[in-house]
Amino acid sequence: MKHTLLELNQFLKRIVVANLPEPIWVTCEIMQIGNSRGHYYIDLIEKDEITQQIVAQSQAVMWSGTYYRLKKKIGANFNNLLQSGIQVMVQVKVDFSERYGLKLVIENMDPAYTLGQMEMQRQATIEQLKKEKLLVKNSQLTLPKIPQRIAVISSVKAAGLQDFLEELTNNQYGYDIKYRLFEAAMQGQFSEKEIVGALQNIDLQKRDFDAVVLIRGGGSKLDLSGFDSLRLCQTLANFPLPILTGIGHEIDESISDLVAHTSLKTPTAVATFLVERFLNYELEISQLYQLIQQETQSVLNRNNQFLEQIEQNVKYATKTKLFNTERMVDYIDNEIPKLVKSRLRMASSQLALIEKTVELLNPETMLKRGFSMVTKDGKIITSKKLLNKNDIIETHFADGKVDARVL
Repeated sequence: MKHTLLELNQFLKRIVVANLPEPIWVTCEIMQIGNSRGHYYIDLIEKDEITQQIVAQSQAVMWSGTYYRLKKKIGANFNNLLQSGIQVMVQVKVDFSERYGLKLVIENMDPAYTLGQMEMQRQATIEQLKKEKLLVKNSQLTLPKIPQRIAVISSVKAAGLQDFLEELTNNQYGYDIKYRLFEAAMQGQFSEKEIVGALQNIDLQKRDFDAVVLIRGGGSKLDLSGFDSLRLCQTLANFPLPILTGIGHEIDESISDLVAHTSLKTPTAVATFLVERFLNYELEISQLYQLIQQETQSVLNRNNQFLEQIEQNVKYATKTKLFNTERMVDYIDNEIPKLVKSRLRMASSQLALIEKTVELLNPETMLKRGFSMVTKDGKIITSKKLLNKNDIIETHFADGKVDARVL
């Protein structure tokens, strides 16, 4: 039996109408979304939990009337639900057209499901970071006391960027803190890729910076969901420079805040934190200067006291020395004449003794006492070994001399 395409599609339409007469709730992920004349055309997908491969895909539409009704009902978070990569629970009317095929018409959305899925993913990400020991890795880096060169990651349109720059550059103390902006999307499907890209760019120039500041400036949980990305948080945790965050959570912390070196509530708070480090360093230097002055004055005082003591000791020693010298001079003045006289008497006695000794040792005196002296050729002979046979010698007596020959 042959059928036309129209007949086949009419048959399929009757099956859909018969089996799915009422809207049904479907859980899925938004892959792409487009807007035309107020209508939203959305590609919905489902992925395998293990392989993350797409296992199902359908086209859906949200008519403009439904969009405005849901926006009014859900509030500010509604536009954040309509983002690529967001898990959603939607109530759809299954429609089958003979010409256009199957289409899901979105009639309602459950934001609680999306938030619940986000929280489950958040907890899984935290557990994975714990397993990899990354939650405290960046906080173990040393942040310089005065971080003077800051790499700033933010969007030019971010609400808190201007507040951060105003506080940083126009601080009341006049501190000169250098910064360079690395632009990246702070929300939406490209935020993870662009922030990671900015970090990779900074990593190539890491010697030019002391720290990295990641700032946004507030938003809802859905706005800031990108900061819970596992890849982004792994990159932040492993980054070689300290990461400071001022994403803008007033109540909750993003996972990026958890892995950062220092997490502050707002961009302005980050700028204030940096300025206060300069102020604290200046106060520390001022205190050290005061301590040095005090210690210097203390050393000078001790040295002055020591010098005064030395001066007193020198004066006393000088007086004592002068007194002893004067006494010595008086003693010498009294004793020298006595010593001179004594030495003269001793010298006279010694001279008399020497004269007497010399007189006694005079050869003439010896000859007069009966001694004789033998000479040969004018030299005194003191030993017979000095004489040879037939030598002519002279024998001296007190009254003359005689010549003799040695036999």
